Amino acid sequence: MPLIDLIRWSVAPDHQTAWIALQTVATTLAFAAAGIYVWFTYQLLKEAAANRKTELMLRIVKNYDDLREEIAKIRSFYSECASQGTQPWQKTSWPEEFDDARFRVSRYFVVIRRLVNAGLLSEEVVRESLDSRAIDLFTSFIDPLDKAKLGSNYRDTDLEFFESLRDSYSQKHK
Repeated sequence: MPLIDLIRWSVAPDHQTAWIALQTVATTLAFAAAGIYVWFTYQLLKEAAANRKTELMLRIVKNYDDLREEIAKIRSFYSECASQGTQPWQKTSWPEEFDDARFRVSRYFVVIRRLVNAGLLSEEVVRESLDSRAIDLFTSFIDPLDKAKLGSNYRDTDLEFFESLRDSYSQKHK
């Protein structure tokens, strides 16, 4: 015999009202406990989302910081070309170390765009991680080199994405 039946059987028929009151209190307490559980679960999910966003932002910033040497090589080559009265993409060949640096920086930005397009990274996280100067680096320095390197295989998908992202910086600060 289940425990609940034993309790009901032991309560005299004239005490059924007390039994119903006890069941009502127990149900109310269970409902309140379920509500508290839902609230704590929601708070936990919010905290987990904030931690994930923080982790993503730290990775984006760190990976960009790791490109400092490559960015310095690119800027140096641009300065060298400017002193010769030309642009890097106008040259018929590039030093290998410069091209390797261009590829690594370009690949960094291409991966970010692909992650956003795949829904694995939000534009908000990218915007909060990289300032507009980093985006300008890609659109003004790297993408023209990619265009020259790839020739007819060049697609402006990355340029359009990062120009749109850069435009959203100014819209956010209006």
